[in-house]
Amino acid sequence: MGTKVSVPDYLKKKFKGTEVGAGVNVYDDEMVVVPSGSLNIKKGNITVSGGVEKPFLKDGKQNLNSTIDLSILKEGKSSSIELTGSKQGKSKNIGIFFSKKLGLKSGGLKKWFDQKWVDIGSKRKDGSYAPCGRSKLASDQKRKYPKCVPAAKAARMTDSQRRSAVARKRAKPQGVGGKPTNVSTFTKKYYGGMIEI
Repeated sequence: MGTKVSVPDYLKKKFKGTEVGAGVNVYDDEMVVVPSGSLNIKKGNITVSGGVEKPFLKDGKQNLNSTIDLSILKEGKSSSIELTGSKQGKSKNIGIFFSKKLGLKSGGLKKWFDQKWVDIGSKRKDGSYAPCGRSKLASDQKRKYPKCVPAAKAARMTDSQRRSAVARKRAKPQGVGGKPTNVSTFTKKYYGGMIEI
């Protein structure tokens, strides 16, 4: 029986979360045999990949060039960069590639759509608010014009701030040109004083 080999703790910590993949392939036809191998190592957001290929002619003594390739890929949340290189005989090839995901940022419109909006002009008996907007139900049609804000903002507002926002919204003509008239949720603070002339 062979002896059990234990891996030191510092190596276990160093390689924790590391993924390793490898493969061997042999291509064979009537003219040539091409054995090849590949190895991939990934840790965190970095992947290192390498491969080697050595073709042999079945007839003749002509030497066929080996191919060695290596790539290093670093991926971020919305971007990646990759450096690649290969060598076949005296020929060399080096490349660099990068990508960036385009789209909505975590804030802006994406955040606006993801939020839960409520009507602060329609407070229920349990203290919650009706969802923003009005449906075609008869009970909803009786509701006055809604003043909608994100639920998180509604929870932070005082009663007077809510009353002020709702009153200012309903004081403006709504549905003009088929669109609601927007009103600022909070009034601007006035930092002024008396001016003597």
